[in-house]
Amino acid sequence: MNKLEFKNKSVLVEGEWNGQLYPAKFIKMMVDEVNSLDESARAKVLSIYKDHKEDTQNWVGSASNLRWDESDKTAKADLIFIEEDVVKKLLFQIEEHGESSWGISPSLTLQKDQSGKLTKLSLRNMSVVIDAAQGDKTQLEIRQEGGFMDFLKFSIKDLEDKSPEDQNKLLEAFLASAESEIVNAKEKIKKEEDGIDGDKLIDVMDKVNEIKGKTEKTDFATRVTALIKELEFVISVLQDKCSSPKADKE
Repeated sequence: MNKLEFKNKSVLVEGEWNGQLYPAKFIKMMVDEVNSLDESARAKVLSIYKDHKEDTQNWVGSASNLRWDESDKTAKADLIFIEEDVVKKLLFQIEEHGESSWGISPSLTLQKDQSGKLTKLSLRNMSVVIDAAQGDKTQLEIRQEGGFMDFLKFSIKDLEDKSPEDQNKLLEAFLASAESEIVNAKEKIKKEEDGIDGDKLIDVMDKVNEIKGKTEKTDFATRVTALIKELEFVISVLQDKCSSPKADKE
């Protein structure tokens, strides 16, 4: 299954959006309300749809770890997209430009007093939309100069002497780049197209295995394990087609 993850992304920022003011205290209350729900109810409100079309056909992923970030005055969450068409389109835009024109738009229920003053804010769910009201605040992107990093130049040594935040940014950019390579390779396999670079995939596998130990007790662990399985699958398909991805060069 192809999927795309975005860590620590803003979903609702303090400010005025579409003519409505969203104060920090009400966003924090919204976050607390969501996190007080039972697992089933919480999963429902953390669902992500396309263009606010709230049905099973347009369900594209989900959010987790909703939290309030006091420093940025924003509600943040980890996002995962699993709908194939959305994943391909996001990966294409981010690979080309380092960001997409898509962003997160929360569906909210607002309660107001008789004077029209906001008294409560509740999250119903979220959507991925083009040109979200909060602009670049909730834009889906992977900030990396020149788009995706050249992951073949990535080394575990790049993480040395970096703050935990900077380490996470490097790992996020590397994994997103590697995931993009896998999505492209699987698409070519599906269409029975040639042009898959087996050597590059083996190099990616080496680097993913290199960071596995570094990420075992982090939020990246599950993602790294899944990436290794995807790589093993693609490489095995190539090996079935020819004795080895590097056979023609040896």
